[in-house]
Amino acid sequence: MAALAQRVTRVYLHIDLDVIDADYAPANSYASPGGLQPDQLLAAVRLITGQLPVVAAGIAAYDPALDGNGRLRIVALELLDLLAAMPARQPLPKDHPLPEGNERPMRRTV
Repeated sequence: MAALAQRVTRVYLHIDLDVIDADYAPANSYASPGGLQPDQLLAAVRLITGQLPVVAAGIAAYDPALDGNGRLRIVALELLDLLAAMPARQPLPKDHPLPEGNERPMRRTV
């Protein structure tokens, strides 16, 4: 993780909830057994957010119709709390050099 932290200036963290073991709670129809337990996922996210400059995150791959007892919903809310508690990161200045091959994303105004 330390080597990666030296190479990146910012990280987008994408979390698919179907990484959680389907035997715990199915996130969607693609979830399979043998995935992570919720505490393992939360520990991984804590490690990442503690050591890398996470500037944005997304939580995906959740079908509430398959989460009959709401177990995965609780995990998702815990993830949101964890992400919301991340330290604020300053945006990069517009003239900040990006690694070769990377382009600054286009900004869209509505």
